[in-house]
Parts: sequence; C-alpha cells; structure tokens
Amino acid sequence: MFVSILLFYVEYAFAQSITLVDNFQNSWVIYSEEQKYNDQFHWDDTSCCTPPQLEIINATSISNYQNTLQVILDGYIIENQDVKYKNLGFQQSGNYTFINQTNIEIENICEKEKSDTESIESGMAQFEIGMINTQSNQKLYLTFQYWFICQYIEFKSPQQIKINFVSSMIIIALIGCFFVWIFTKMAKIRSLKIEIDLNKYPFLNRLIASQQFQLEDQILYFQGFVVNWILYLVYILASILFYVVVHFISAWYEVVMIMCLIFALFCCWFLFNELQCFLSVNLKLQAEVFKSIRVCDCISIFLSVLFVVLYLTLGQAWYISNFITFCITGSLLRLFKVTNLRGVTILYLAIMLFDCIYYFVLLTKVFSVNYQIVVLQYSNYPVLFQIPQFRYNYLKVCVWLSLMDLVIPGISISYLYRFDRNRNSRVYFIIGLVGLFFGIVCWLLGTLSSSKNGIQLPQSIFVYPLIIIFTCLWAIRQGDLRIIWYGQFYDKYLMDNFIVEYNPETSKAQLEKSNLEKEQLTSLMNGLKLEYEL
Repeated sequence: MFVSILLFYVEYAFAQSITLVDNFQNSWVIYSEEQKYNDQFHWDDTSCCTPPQLEIINATSISNYQNTLQVILDGYIIENQDVKYKNLGFQQSGNYTFINQTNIEIENICEKEKSDTESIESGMAQFEIGMINTQSNQKLYLTFQYWFICQYIEFKSPQQIKINFVSSMIIIALIGCFFVWIFTKMAKIRSLKIEIDLNKYPFLNRLIASQQFQLEDQILYFQGFVVNWILYLVYILASILFYVVVHFISAWYEVVMIMCLIFALFCCWFLFNELQCFLSVNLKLQAEVFKSIRVCDCISIFLSVLFVVLYLTLGQAWYISNFITFCITGSLLRLFKVTNLRGVTILYLAIMLFDCIYYFVLLTKVFSVNYQIVVLQYSNYPVLFQIPQFRYNYLKVCVWLSLMDLVIPGISISYLYRFDRNRNSRVYFIIGLVGLFFGIVCWLLGTLSSSKNGIQLPQSIFVYPLIIIFTCLWAIRQGDLRIIWYGQFYDKYLMDNFIVEYNPETSKAQLEKSNLEKEQLTSLMNGLKLEYEL
C-alpha cells in the first residue's frame, strides 16, 4: 500500500505531462560529425526501463493516418539500399524511398480498418541503415528509433492509449511467484539472535510476532514484527511524510531516491546475512571480527554497497534494480509475519477498500492518468520488478510488478507454510501459491479487457480473494478452519528457539508442564494433532 500511495502522489504531480502534440517536422539532420548520435532517435534498451524521450510521429485522420520521416545525413553516405525496418509495438506498415545517397524517406502507415477503435495505438518503430563515413571511409550501421502513434480518435486522456498484452507479463508473474516460493521456505530468521523478555518489556508483545500460547518460561527470540494496527499508523505517517517531501521540497526525486537506497542497503545486508546462515554450514562465517560484528556481516555490507553503487553507476539498470528489489522483498517477507488467517483477511479487506477508491475514483475519474504508463515514467525506484517487453507501447517499454504486490500475498503464504510444517504437509502452501499465480493472471487479463472502457483494475481484488477462498475451502474440507483462522497451532518457527525440526513428543511434554488454561491447552493439542490425557 505504501508503494501505491507513493506512486499516486508522483502521478498527481505529473498527471498533465502526457500529451500527444504533433510537432514533428518532415526533415531532420539526425546524424552528423559535429552532433554525433542524436539521443532523440536512439535508445539503449539495456540500460533502464524508464521510457526514452524519443521523437513522436503522430498519424491522425487529417494526414490520412500516415506520416513521413525524412532522414538527412551530414558527413555520411548510404552504402547500399538495404534497410532493416522493424516494429517494436503494434503492427503497422512502413515504406521507404531513397532520394539520394544522403537522404532517405520513410512513410509510416496505420491500419485504416482500425479507424473506428476507441483507443490510441502506439509502439516503437526502428530501422537500421548501413553507412560510410566520408572522411575515414569506415563502414558502420546506424539504428534509429522513434515512437509511432495511430491516433484514431481525438486525444483527451492518457487512458485512451492502448496497452497491449505481451507474453512478458506471464513471465514476470512466474518470476514473482518463484521469489515468493523461495522466501516463504526461509520462514525462520537465523542471522539475528535477539532475545526478547516479554515480562520486562510487555509492550513488545504488540510489536513482536509471537503466538498467544507463548510459554511463560520459554526464551523468545525475535522472529519478525507482527502485522497489526500499529504498522498501519506507521504506514499512514510515512505516506504523509512522502506527500510533504514531494510538494514542499524541490529536489524531491533525489530525496526519495536517497531514502530508497538507504532502505535498500539495510535490506540487502539483512538478506545476505540470512542467505549465508541458511545455506552455509561453515561456522567460521559466524565468528566475530570486532565486538559483535561477524564475518558474515562484513561480507553482507560489502555486497550491499556493491550493488547500490552498480545501480547508480550503470544508470539504474533494470537488472540491478530487480536484484535490489529482490533483496527488499525477501527482507520484508521475513521481517513481517501474521499469526492467524483472521488477521490476514482483515488486512486484505483494508487494502482492497483502499485500492478500489484509489483506482476507480482517483486515477480513473479525478486525475485521468494511465497508471501503467506513469509508474515507470516517473517512479523508476528499486521497488519494482521490471523486465523489458517484447513489444513496446508508447512510454511503456517494460512490464512490472510492485514489490508490495508480492510482499502482501507472500506474508499470508508464509503463514500457510508455517501451518503446513505443523501438519507435516505442503498442501496449504501450494494452495496459496496457486491463488497468487492465478490471481496475477486474472489481473493481467482483466486489465487488458478493461482498457477499452478506460477502467483501471487493482491487483488486490483478484489475488487476495483467491488466496483466502482457496485456503478456507480446503480448511473446511480438512476440518482445520477454526485452527488456521485463529492460529491455534504450535508454530515452531515462532516458539522453538532456533530449532528447525519439530519434535511432537517434546512439545507435548513442554505443554503439559506449562501453566496454560485447560481450554488453551486443549486447542494447542488439537493443533498439534496430539492426544491430550486429562
């Protein structure tokens, strides 16, 4: 939700910046010895997912849905008449004519049979020409790119720009589910052995993830923060803070970027530590170097700084950004936990209510901005999973998923995995992943079908209900609904201190010696599938 609000204020600040003005001239000197490569006609697609500011060739009904680009060269001559023309968006035709050795004319033509469409189709056109430098007699190939738009209707709102479905959407959905699968399997925090004394600091019981049946004489170690109303307050304060930064600080983009990178440093350090503790059997990594600083801490600090520096020096490259987002997602999934399905359902309902107001009212009706386009155009922070599209849309060359679109469902799937470990099964965990995948697919299909009406659909209304419904239906079938709904089971990841394997007989002996009430003890025994003899 915080990422959604963050992006909303960015969209609000730039809602009027997307315009389609046909100001393109028919003749351009786009390459010369003095000018070198003109960035207005070239984009390095390996650098970043921020849409390039290329020239726009707009074809309207006035021009009979066609427009001409004339390429004039200075200091170069065309070696041969071999031109490689490629569409990186919707299908359109292009004819080219060689006027002389330094001049080529490319005519872009829209499909007239689509002139009755209610949206504006767009994409990137690219052509490659073989040339010779007249001074050095060197042969080279120059690639030129530009946006081509078929404006079948009068442009009134960015929502009219059609967003085409591409197969890379399915790929990013699979990658997102794979990430959730990895991090939910790492349910226990291993690198931070922080002892918690709830008797001495009882207020921590509202912040620290622990079960309601926590044994009084058992040492509690930090296993994450519990998701509750206190986090909602923190979230609201953070949203207000971001609003103040955007509207009252001129260098707001740099300020937000610095905040994101500081947060990224911590998350990368934490996740690298967790991976070393999870995968390594070498106890030398846990050796202290100076006071409480360990060898694994030094390695994690080095790696986290390295990736942040690479992110900055490589121009916010999408693959480095994805890796940092990967670390942030993994850290949040491990640092925040829920202890019952009831809390998950309340959380989901609150987010769905917010998203419906945010998408259906604010984005669609009030500000009339295209959420899919604006996000990457002005919010290319390391909080999004991004992969390039195979076919580009106007001002949208990547598909993306917000990390919160994976963290929020992942928190509930992590809870289902811990419940499965209590049952020595994997069914609930798989059900959660299936609900996440099909929810994302339904959202992608729903977004595609709703674009004709200018409606923007939030992912939460597809993903969250499917996870809850699938889980509850299976729990009813197995007779586990009450136990999983209220969290009345022995969660060994929260209650067994740094012990991965669960021993039912040991847990039974501990419970029978405890001072728990009879009803609590019975519920726990039922959750443990143990026979309790009164």
